[in-house]
Amino acid sequence: MAVRRIRFVLPAVILCFYYSCAPNTDHWLLASAEFSQRDFLGAIIELNLYLMEDQPINQKEALVLRAQCYNRLEKHTKAEADLKAILAIDSTNEAALLEFARLKIFLGDTANALMMLSRLYSGSGHLVSEAWIEAGKIHFGFKEYEKSLEEFNNAIHADSSNEYAWYFKGALRSSFVGEPDSANPYLYPYLDFNEADHAFSKATMLNPTFADAWFKWALLDLNRFDDSGGLSKLARAIKFDSLNPGYFVARADYLAKRGHKKQAYIDYSAALRIGSPELEVYEKRRQLFLR
Repeated sequence: MAVRRIRFVLPAVILCFYYSCAPNTDHWLLASAEFSQRDFLGAIIELNLYLMEDQPINQKEALVLRAQCYNRLEKHTKAEADLKAILAIDSTNEAALLEFARLKIFLGDTANALMMLSRLYSGSGHLVSEAWIEAGKIHFGFKEYEKSLEEFNNAIHADSSNEYAWYFKGALRSSFVGEPDSANPYLYPYLDFNEADHAFSKATMLNPTFADAWFKWALLDLNRFDDSGGLSKLARAIKFDSLNPGYFVARADYLAKRGHKKQAYIDYSAALRIGSPELEVYEKRRQLFLR
């Protein structure tokens, strides 16, 4: 057993030693690339090597990025340690405050999360916009829709190029479509389909591959019986995220209601191949030809 462990550990040690000694290896650049590809463990390895360098220039940024990786891997204690280390030497570090607030939200401590977010509200820029979005999401969850809408608007005002600010505004303005709050009468005064159209249009213009923005926009169209517009947008959502079974199920549900059973069968089957909850989708597919 000990020999087997050595066999697995030694290559990793040798690899780390090799990369740490390689003079032309930019571990910061590699870590950023790994993070953008959602290889969070790979990013952590590169960040560890970068932080071992003599006086790394982007030390605080590296610690924030490592905390983001830890949070996404649900290693929250390690993320918290990195964030506390940054804030101990720079208590106003916006990126650290934002990530710490997100950590608090994940842990259910929304009171402290909102307190941290409030320290970011002044000024403008992407991080300020992100802070307003997180606050808006919290208040939406509390069914405080007016406050949530105000915060999404503040996010747009802080950075009108942030596609997520537009996306969440559109989601709120059309949130009865396929959302758990659909039967909530307190939400009705805040529904505005024209504003939702505009918001989703901006989100997809800023990021043409934003699959979930296309998806929610598609649901809005389909709810208004705009088959052409809705199915076209839904096709784009699937094109940009072909591994999301929910998109296939939504299209299959709609096609089934419209009597297009063969196409619905194909989409239900695709969802099952990807990994949708099998019993529910199997039953929907089975029922297609029993009606």
